[in-house]
Amino acid sequence: WACPTLPAAPNAFPPASTQPRTNADASGGNDVPAPAGGWVVRLGLRYVKGLRERAGRAIVTARAEAPFTSAQDLARRAGLDRDELQSLASIGALASLGGTRRANLWRVALPSPGELFAGVTGGDDGPALRKDTRAGAVIPAGDEGDNTPGADVASIGDPAHEATPLKDMTEAERISADYAGMGLTLGRHPMALQRAELTRQRVITARGLDELADGMPVRVAGSVIVRQRPGTAKGFVFLSLEDETGIANVIVTPQLFARRRLVLVAEPFVIVEGILQKQDGVISIRARRVDRCQGLRPAVPSHDFG
Repeated sequence: WACPTLPAAPNAFPPASTQPRTNADASGGNDVPAPAGGWVVRLGLRYVKGLRERAGRAIVTARAEAPFTSAQDLARRAGLDRDELQSLASIGALASLGGTRRANLWRVALPSPGELFAGVTGGDDGPALRKDTRAGAVIPAGDEGDNTPGADVASIGDPAHEATPLKDMTEAERISADYAGMGLTLGRHPMALQRAELTRQRVITARGLDELADGMPVRVAGSVIVRQRPGTAKGFVFLSLEDETGIANVIVTPQLFARRRLVLVAEPFVIVEGILQKQDGVISIRARRVDRCQGLRPAVPSHDFG
């Protein structure tokens, strides 16, 4: 099921709405462990933004020859540049090689002395140093780095021995990094982070609409994954709001769209108040009010007015 639908995103299906339990890992390991007795889908490297196709193929080829043992090994054997390694680190694709996302981002951003002096590191009082054997001098690492692909990150050390001053990402930051780096998340749906507060505001989940009667006033919230305004709909706009339980369909009148156009077009997360409609097995909400959903920042991709 996931194999034909995920490649169609976001043109036919937004990635989050087609996503079962997924993982992405450059080394062949798992960023998110599979649930006991369950299945996971390992995402392809094609989802990683900023990763060249040639680099992705090089990773797959090198990984087939032997597992990667460190970020240093990955960079050297696949010929990755620093930006590509940072992209992988930010989405947790280096997790199985050791270290947290921020720790890996810190390590791959450090200046490199080059492959020859890969084991030379600095202490707490200053940057790493290397010896210029031609002049007999010691100079700051990275001043004369190798320009060969992978060489600028060839000295990344063992994560167990590399300290980082950066705090690890919060769950919300990891989700934002996932969306920024792949267009989907490996963790919980963003709406799940706000569920306790939304429940206090009497916001119903998409699945919860099944239990309510036709004509009831309801409040729903979600990420806007689809916006449609068919030419034959006389100005009506249709939204698909996704939360952690499913998708709610929203009908917006031309008058409401004119009043709340900016929110409806630009906000990735919205709260909708309206009347529940159940007709011929189809559930929708006829919106009366639309507001921005506070506290959520991921740039969730959407399929708009296509």
